[in-house]
Amino acid sequence: MTLGFWGEPIPTPTPTPTSTPAPTATPTPAPGAVLGAGVSAPVCTDTKPGIPTGFTAVAGPGVGEVTLSWTSPGIPYTYFLIAYNDSSSWPPKWGNPDVGNVNTFTVSGLGSGTYWFWLRAGNGCMPGDFVGPVSSGVITGLPGAPAVAPGFLPGVLGEATPSAELEGEPGEALATDEGEVAGVETKPFKFWWLFLLLIFPLGLYLYFRRR
Repeated sequence: MTLGFWGEPIPTPTPTPTSTPAPTATPTPAPGAVLGAGVSAPVCTDTKPGIPTGFTAVAGPGVGEVTLSWTSPGIPYTYFLIAYNDSSSWPPKWGNPDVGNVNTFTVSGLGSGTYWFWLRAGNGCMPGDFVGPVSSGVITGLPGAPAVAPGFLPGVLGEATPSAELEGEPGEALATDEGEVAGVETKPFKFWWLFLLLIFPLGLYLYFRRR
C-alpha cells in the first residue's frame, strides 16, 4: 500500500489529556531470597542429641556380616544413623540414614575385607555428632556380595542443611544480591512496536480520506 501526501490541510487531532497514575512502590526482596517464594526454608528447632557410648563392632554372626552395638545417649533422640567405609579415612563412603531406635544393628551383604563404622544419633531433623570409627577386623565376605551393603547409600551422612542458604537445583532460579532471579533473562521493551501502533491508524485515515 502506497501512502500519498498532498497540500490539502490535514486536521490535527486534539490530544486528550490523560492522568498519570501515582507510582507504586515495588518491594525489594532481601538478598538471597527467591522472588515469589516469600520465605526461606524452615529452620530445624529440634534439640541436638548426645553422643552414643560403648560403640563396638564384632564379625558375624553370619558370613559377610558385622554386628554393631552401642549405648544410647540421654534423651532426646529418635533414631540412629550408621555409616561405613573400606578404610579408616573420613568421610565414610556409605550410610544408612535411619536404622531405628535400637542399640544393636547387623550390617550384612559385605564382601571380604576390613570395614570401619561410624555412628550418630538423630532427633527429628537434628543430627548429633559422630562416634567412631570402629572395626571388627578382616571378615570373610559373602560370595557375590554387592558393592554396597543393603540399606546403605553413597554419601548419606545425615548432615543438616543450613536454612539460611538456598542451594540451586537444576531447573530452579536463584536470586542474586540485587534481587533479580539468576537464569531469567530480562528483555528490553521494543519501542518500535509502539511507533507502529501510533502511525498505522494515521496511515489508514489518510488512505480512506483520499478515496
